[in-house]
Amino acid sequence: MHMNGNEDDFILEEELDPDMVNMMEIDNRRREVEIQNIPFVQVPINLPLPPNSNICVVCKDLERTHALIPCGHKALCGNCAELLHPKRCPLCKANFSSTLRIWS
Repeated sequence: MHMNGNEDDFILEEELDPDMVNMMEIDNRRREVEIQNIPFVQVPINLPLPPNSNICVVCKDLERTHALIPCGHKALCGNCAELLHPKRCPLCKANFSSTLRIWS
């Protein structure tokens, strides 16, 4: 262990109390076992949206507010409509040239 950058700050292994070393090793093993026992759950990256969902198909967070021109799919929120590159509809894969804000 090194505290303030001085050679005197190092604690040599011989100086450690054997009981303390044993307790630290037991604690480290316990933590390793705890980590190994954590259940692993695999989550699909592209979770499907429920049918008739009004949630943006890209960020899956905000409301769909923009239709894509020329395909007409109302698929994106305002943020994703601005930032999506390449300009390709995530539903039909057609290129789009612009978006139209749909007010409901």
